Amino acid sequence: MHLSSGLKGRFVLKKYKEDQVQSIIANFGSLEIHTRKVVQIPTLARHFMKCLSNEIPPDFGALFLYNKLYYGKLDEQCITIEQYLDGDFRKYINNTGEIIVSDGSDLSEMFSHYTYIKLGKRLMVLYIQGAGYSLCDPEIASAEFTDTDDNIFFCNGNLSHGAIYSFVSHHVW
Repeated sequence: MHLSSGLKGRFVLKKYKEDQVQSIIANFGSLEIHTRKVVQIPTLARHFMKCLSNEIPPDFGALFLYNKLYYGKLDEQCITIEQYLDGDFRKYINNTGEIIVSDGSDLSEMFSHYTYIKLGKRLMVLYIQGAGYSLCDPEIASAEFTDTDDNIFFCNGNLSHGAIYSFVSHHVW
């Protein structure tokens, strides 16, 4: 597989598990449509993190950074490629909205809370996980699961209002 010459380092290549393929195709029409949506979510999460960084005091401290995710094809199968995260991998908040790790989760909870408020309580970035301050694989939960044409918002990991409710009910405001 050829990667752009600008990409250096170790990478993780992800493809769909065979038992998930039919469900994804049934829900989204094709693996390509779903995979392209998957690639957009870290870009949205990076944008929200940048917005947060512009609103906090300069002496606040470090914020998380989201990996870029790339779309590709390998043997005609849709894949994603991202930089390998070196270090101890931790999940802070699941895509169910459950707060998993209490040590160090203040920043992750603050970020999910921020996105929820900033986006009018209609969307929330969840599935906060990674190594150190580098994060990967975020999910977005939406208050509405589908649009007026029954197209699912975001991806299979969008657990919608149930995930938002779970986070809101366990998060200390």
